[in-house]
Amino acid sequence: MEKLLTIFFYTDNQLVVSYASFINQVPCYFYTQSMVKSKVIYIHFDNLMSLNLQSHDKAQLSYKTRFSDGVGKS
Repeated sequence: MEKLLTIFFYTDNQLVVSYASFINQVPCYFYTQSMVKSKVIYIHFDNLMSLNLQSHDKAQLSYKTRFSDGVGKS
């Protein structure tokens, strides 16, 4: 008989992820169960990486714009 263990508890608005599975792109062997009515929102790894690149580019542009003319320097 397979033994089931409770590994994590999460509260409202927390990210639920098997970090090692997600980063290494390998299967996760966890089951997820909600104790209350919940909404699941997900993003594919490739889409998340694309968003991260876009955000990083915008952050770099903002930083360069802010500091290129001496504004924001202390």
